[in-house]
Amino acid sequence: MTFALYDVATGGMSLWCETQAVNVTCGVFDALLGSVAPIPATAFGSTNLYLGVKVGSDSKMMPRRRVVSVEYAYKAEDAST
Repeated sequence: MTFALYDVATGGMSLWCETQAVNVTCGVFDALLGSVAPIPATAFGSTNLYLGVKVGSDSKMMPRRRVVSVEYAYKAEDAST
């Protein structure tokens, strides 16, 4: 599967992209985005962020899904352990 982040709902150039081998069981899968190609902090500078997904040689799935954050998750980068 190929995952990509965009700052527009359709068209545009991807801000980040990675391809992973993903196991799918009954249509359910999980993927840790950024584990192959780290997501740059600059990707989160846009007001809007959309996730595009492509499976194998199929066309990209549409519509892209909007990525949102909750108030405290947005500042998780600043959290110390």
